[in-house]
Parts: sequence; C-alpha cells; structure tokens
Amino acid sequence: MRYTVKKDYSIYGWELGNELSGSGVGVRVAADQYASDAISLQNVVLDIYKSNETRPLTIGPGGFFDENWFKEFADKTTNSVDVLTHHIYNLGPGVDEHLVEKIVDPSYLDGEADTFSKLQSTLKSSTTSATAWVDASPPPLPIPTIDISLLSLPSSGEEVEQLRSALSSWGCFQAIGHGIPDSYLDKVREVAKQFFSLPMEEKKKYSRGEKDGEGYGGDLVVSEKQVLDWSDRLTLKVLPEDERRPIFGQNSQLSSGHSKVIEFGRGCLSEPIWRSTRLTGRFNFYPPCPRPDQVLGLKPHSDRSGMTVLLQDREVEGLHVLKDNQWFRVPIIPMLLLSMSAIKCSRAGEEIGPAEGLIDEERPRLYRNVKNYGAINFQCFQRGEVAIDTVKI
Repeated sequence: MRYTVKKDYSIYGWELGNELSGSGVGVRVAADQYASDAISLQNVVLDIYKSNETRPLTIGPGGFFDENWFKEFADKTTNSVDVLTHHIYNLGPGVDEHLVEKIVDPSYLDGEADTFSKLQSTLKSSTTSATAWVDASPPPLPIPTIDISLLSLPSSGEEVEQLRSALSSWGCFQAIGHGIPDSYLDKVREVAKQFFSLPMEEKKKYSRGEKDGEGYGGDLVVSEKQVLDWSDRLTLKVLPEDERRPIFGQNSQLSSGHSKVIEFGRGCLSEPIWRSTRLTGRFNFYPPCPRPDQVLGLKPHSDRSGMTVLLQDREVEGLHVLKDNQWFRVPIIPMLLLSMSAIKCSRAGEEIGPAEGLIDEERPRLYRNVKNYGAINFQCFQRGEVAIDTVKI
C-alpha cells in the first residue's frame, strides 16, 4: 500500500479478503472478527493516505451473500467500510454445456437479481453508510434473441412482438437467422486482425484526412480537455458507393463485406429510410495498455446511427450496455448484436425526432426534435457523455 503511494498510483479502493463470508469457501471468518479487521484496514488507509487529497475506498467482504452474516458485519463496521461487496457466479465456472442457453434466458438470470436486492435491503436496515456492489463483475446481459428470417413471414406476429419488447426494454437484441455464414464473420475478424498487425508505415497509407471520417486513425482531437479512447480504428464508407475512397474500393479484403452488409441492412429498414441511408463500416482494435486502470477502450456513448450491427471478438470480452442506470456486460457469443435507436438518421441541417408512429398516450414523447444531431453526438462523444440524454424533454 505504501509502495503505491510512493509511486503515485491511482488506487480506487482496497478490499479485504475473498469469499470468507457466511459459510465461506473452504474456510470462513466470523462476522465480528471480519468487522474488526475491516476497521483496522480503514485505519491503515487513513494513515497512509493522510497527506493525499483523496483516499481509496475501503471495501469488503467480497464473498457470497449470507443475510445474517452481512447484517452483523454492516452493523459492526458502521462508517468504517465504504462499499459492501458480494459475489455472483450464477453461470458457474463456465464449463456448463448449456451455458449459451442460460446466458440468453432472462428467467434464469433475473433470479440472481434478488440476491442484490436483499443486500440493499440489509444495508438499509442497518446503521452502515456503505453502498452495495456486485464484486466479481457486472452482471451478464440477458440479451433478447430475434430470428430475423421470421420477421417477413405472414405468421411473424409473435416474433415482431418480441422485437418490439426487446427494443423498448433493452434497445438492442441478438440477431440470428440473418443469413451471414459464421465462416464469413470469422473471415471479417481475421482480415481486421491482419490490417492492425501491419507495420505502422503501411497502415498510415490508409490514414484519414484532418476532417475526413473515413480511413485509419484514433479519435479526432478537437480539444486539449477531450477524453481520448485507447483504440485504433479503421472506418470505411459503404453507402453511397460514389463516396468511397478509391484506395479502399480497390482493396478486395477491406471491401469484400459490402454486399452482405448492404443486403442485411436493407432487410431491416423501410424503403424510405433505406433510400436516404448512409452506411459506414468501422473496425476497432484495442491494443494492450501498460496502465489499463487509467484508460477506456471506448467511452460511454450512444450511437448516432439509426441502426448499429456489432460483431464482437471471439476471445476478448469488454462490451457493456447501460440499462436502468446499471451497466451489464455482454458475454461473447458468436452471433450478431443489433442495436437500434428511436431517433432516425439525418442529414446536416435536417430536423429529426422520435418517429411519430411510436408516440401515443401510452408512450408519450420523451425526446425533443433537434437539428444536426450528428454534431451533437460528436461533441458529446468527445466529452464521454451520452448524446441522446441531452435531447430528453
């Protein structure tokens, strides 16, 4: 602990122990002893960080929830612990042959929310000032799954209703039946890795211009106070075709997916929107960072597009979705994740707003009409803000 202060490392919190609460895992520590040790931990933190403007949080116990044990621990630590944490491994060690089915089953995952609610209730009934956290990781996202191939059938009523429910509750869903072979999606991943593995001088041949959104590069720097992402990007224009840069159009590997993406997008959008649409493909690469605690690969944001089709890496997890002011992690599943917004795409100067067909007495207007939403989104993105929140009524 003193070493981190000497090195001026930024530490968010110090946590005591791991899975020693309640019955423990192999071994346990009684709540009164754990409380005494937690108080000692806070005294050490206060002493070591007494010359600092801020101090790390004191966190514990980082174990499985036992109501009586946590109640005693909370009462005896009062203001000595800032955060009470508990672990959830509702999907087990990850070797269950039915893991994928469980990940996408809301009824299976929602049951685990009761544990966190009980922890919150325990804290409210005690004298502690601590807040409750899930310690091991954010809960996985119970992604709604929609079969795209069923939406155009005469008997698609049930699937359409599931789509409506997914978009109104989550704003995103996992798409199956999209007609794009897994082998092709793997090829897209492989080509992206090949590009980002090229020598820097080679990648610079594809660099975008100062005010050009297409090409290779990171964030456009518009302010010294701007929040930058720790990532490389390659952005390609797909539609309109006449706006593609020739250097990309001549590269068969980089442009080979255009026809499949266009076919998929056209099947998801109405003809009036499709005729005026602008389609862009973007490849993201998040290189290793020596200070991962200090950076984000991608800032919290809302997409400015009417529709986003997202293909995850097969190995590296990291995607999170915000719902009801809580972040949910998206597990790696080798299918497409499709998200949609209630604000349609727009051209510069065009006024846009929620689609009128979505507004009625039961679903009142939540957002005002705006012009240049793309510019609003860009400015918010650079500040690490969610753009759509700025246009709420």
